[in-house]
Amino acid sequence: MPRKVELAMDRERIMREADPIRFLADVMKGKPVEELDWEGEVIGYARPNMDHRVVAARELLNRVVPTLKSVDVNNAGDSRVRFVFNSPIPLPHSRPGMIEAPKEIEADLDQITVELEDDD
Repeated sequence: MPRKVELAMDRERIMREADPIRFLADVMKGKPVEELDWEGEVIGYARPNMDHRVVAARELLNRVVPTLKSVDVNNAGDSRVRFVFNSPIPLPHSRPGMIEAPKEIEADLDQITVELEDDD
């Protein structure tokens, strides 16, 4: 079986049997969580404390909003530099005309393009 198919089947099984997203959402909301013994029998319930809730919220947020990363860019030539930022979600202030910059900037709901020219 190809690895890609195997991973897809694993994801489907995890979502069907464990539903980790619902579990994290419930922890974030402070709902009681079942405590199980070694055989999987419920022996009690525990309420998540604030640290647990913050970690669950952070994990869910990381799935919704991508982590921003920095990139070093050098331009030794005379050409223009073009940056295109793509996002799976609408970016803040990404409507055309809302961003002002010294050079050309185009904006769409899920993409920002910045072109810089050498001022020499």
